[in-house]
Amino acid sequence: MAANATFSDSGQRTKQDDEDSIIVIEKKDIQVGVERCSRSLVGRLWADKQFSVGTIEPAMQAIWRQPEGFKVIDHGGNVFQFFFQDERDVIRIERGAPWLFKNYILNLKWWKEDEHIGDLDFTQVPMWIQFWGLPEHYKTKDLGWKLGCSFGDVLDVDIFQVRGKEHSIVKVQVSLAITRPIKRSLRIVGPNNKVLEVGLKYERIGNFCNYCGYVGHEARMCSF
Repeated sequence: MAANATFSDSGQRTKQDDEDSIIVIEKKDIQVGVERCSRSLVGRLWADKQFSVGTIEPAMQAIWRQPEGFKVIDHGGNVFQFFFQDERDVIRIERGAPWLFKNYILNLKWWKEDEHIGDLDFTQVPMWIQFWGLPEHYKTKDLGWKLGCSFGDVLDVDIFQVRGKEHSIVKVQVSLAITRPIKRSLRIVGPNNKVLEVGLKYERIGNFCNYCGYVGHEARMCSF
């Protein structure tokens, strides 16, 4: 009995040792894969419904002007990885973010070796916001910067001349948290202590609910 018990314990320890062993992966073992992924973008599609590679790949290939070697991999949860042959396409497409697919926001990030795709945060979207209804003497980049800071980190500020009109608008690009409801207006108080309501327009915002203000669905699909 004692001998059998010893044999059983030894076998159990050997099995445990095999499970706890760690295989060391060297850089040369994955170099080809790293080089391939270094020319890819990872994107989250902000939509209530799930989309497949078969739907999104031909659409984005057309929108992005037929990039060479284009391929898409589905990571689940509307997260996709987009592969390109030419790094110039990666740069061009990343700088053009956010993109719209079926009027849903596709937020993109350049793939990085030290970042796990499941841990990536796609909630901050570079978004241009237009401020409508400002008095003419309020249309300055300094004021635009101040207003933009109420939405998130400011990336750029511009005074835009409206086509076919004689007036201009202030517009600000911010890192917008789209997990919060979208504001439709902003109230400000000037040096004269009068309250002004400023209208907001978002460029390439895609579908968002006019009822709850969240991005990714419309009022008819709103659970609120």
